[in-house]
Amino acid sequence: DFTGDVTVLSDFGDYTFQLLQTGAHAPKNADYYAVVINVKFLKPSKILFYVGGRKVDGATRRNEVTLDKANGYGFQHATTKVAAVVVKGSGVVRIKALQVVQVTLAIAETFETFFADNLIDPTAIDDEFATLVPPSYEANYDPNGGNIVREKRLV
Repeated sequence: DFTGDVTVLSDFGDYTFQLLQTGAHAPKNADYYAVVINVKFLKPSKILFYVGGRKVDGATRRNEVTLDKANGYGFQHATTKVAAVVVKGSGVVRIKALQVVQVTLAIAETFETFFADNLIDPTAIDDEFATLVPPSYEANYDPNGGNIVREKRLV
């Protein structure tokens, strides 16, 4: 069950997980015990998973991280920053969180403002957007009248 606990983890980005009592005195068939651990990272990071000092390749989607996967098999969602990893048997899973810089780009542009000063061939506009084009546009369109490429410098 999710407890919702919030704690400060290592500043170095190394975290280890292991199932308790799966060492030398483990019950028979201890390798069948498994859990999937979800950890939310508050800072942007690149997560790597290791078992026995070797990097474990991860999943491409969260729904691929299931109990039948190998120990250390994991996934990190880029937007939510939640990492999920399988901890199975007596092996120790090490998660290494590499610090990264996250850059976000947002462009607020509407259909009308983008095409306001562009010359677009009226025959190239899909019927779905034809109602957005003024009626006089097609009558006044001159294919040799200017630049049809719009450039907006973002930086």
